[in-house]
Amino acid sequence: SIYREALEKGDPVAKQITLEAAEYLGRSLVNLVNLLNPNAIILGGKIAHHNSILVSKVKEIVLEGALSNSVKELEISSNSLGDNFRIIAAAVIPIQEMFNFSVSS
Repeated sequence: SIYREALEKGDPVAKQITLEAAEYLGRSLVNLVNLLNPNAIILGGKIAHHNSILVSKVKEIVLEGALSNSVKELEISSNSLGDNFRIIAAAVIPIQEMFNFSVSS
């Protein structure tokens, strides 16, 4: 996409868009982390995939804004499955049911 290409080339407007999106996303996640206390948050979609600027800014905001007990073991990362994540996720469900195992640790 044009956005991804611009971000990879270091375009300041693309970087500013990313930081703004991270700000809104991070603030929203602070509330969810405080409420649900998850162990992991996986940022998905094309914007998050291999976007270290977005992921690091979201992490920073969540770690600063959430309750300290809620972020002790929290991991935040982008999905590592790329564009095929929907297909892989859909395939995992019947495999889990068939073989009675969990993909989480």
